[in-house]
Amino acid sequence: MKQPDILFVKPGSQKEVYGNTSAYDLTAYEPPLWASLLAAFMRDREYSVHLVDAEVEQWSHLETAEYIYNVDPLLVVISVSGSNPSASTMNMTGVRNILQYLEKIAPSVTTLLHGLHPSFLPYKTLKEERVDYVCQGEGFYTLPPLVNALKAGQSGHFSILGLWSNNEGEITSNPRPEVWGDLDVLPRPAWDLLPMKKYRAHNWHCFGEVDQRQPYGVIYSSFGCPYDCSFCCINSIFGKRGIRYRNPKKVIED
Repeated sequence: MKQPDILFVKPGSQKEVYGNTSAYDLTAYEPPLWASLLAAFMRDREYSVHLVDAEVEQWSHLETAEYIYNVDPLLVVISVSGSNPSASTMNMTGVRNILQYLEKIAPSVTTLLHGLHPSFLPYKTLKEERVDYVCQGEGFYTLPPLVNALKAGQSGHFSILGLWSNNEGEITSNPRPEVWGDLDVLPRPAWDLLPMKKYRAHNWHCFGEVDQRQPYGVIYSSFGCPYDCSFCCINSIFGKRGIRYRNPKKVIED
C-alpha cells in the first residue's frame, strides 16, 4: 500500500473520562466533525487521506498506535475537538497515551495535534506531550503546506502560519492565520470514511426517545460565537470573538 499523505485520528478517552459507565450504553459516540471536515478539505486538494475514529471503534490506545504504525502516514493528525466545546481537554489523556505508544513502536512517524486544547495552549501542549507539531487554528492554511514540506523531504521548523514545532526541546512558533472566510466553499465532511451507523447520540439529547439514539449525525450551521464569556473555550480555535454562518441551503443539503 502506498504511504498516505495524511491520517486523521480521533482519539478515544471514554474509559478515562467516564470510568465504568463507559461499558454501558449511557455514553455517546459523536462523529468527529473537525477531523472529517479537514479530511475532506485535504482530499479535495488531491492529497491521499485516511480517517479513523478510535473511540467509536472502541480501540485501546495501543491498538490505535498500532493502526497508525501499520498505515504509516507521512503525517498523523490527532484531532482533539468535538461539536461540544468541552470535548477537548478531557480527551488529552487518550492523546498522551497514544503518543507514548507511538514513541515506542513508531518513533519516526511525524505527529501533529489539532483542536481546541492545542490551539489555546500550544506552548504548554508541546512541552507536555511527545508530539512534533501543534496546529494553532482551524488548519486550512496550515496542513497543506506542512504536508508539501514533508513530501519534499524537509523536516524541523517551517515558516507556516499556525504551526508550532518542537525541535529537540526548542519550541518555535509562527503567527496564527486568519480564519477561513467563506464556509460555503468548504466540502462536506468526509462521513464516507467513517462507520456512520455506529454513532450514538447523548441520552440527554433524546429524553422520551432514548431507544432511538442511533443512527446519529452532526450538522453545523456556523463557526464561532459573537460573545466573549470568560469561562468558554469555543473561540480558542478561531483566535477571536466572532461568528460565521453557512448558507441555509448548504445546511439543508447536509
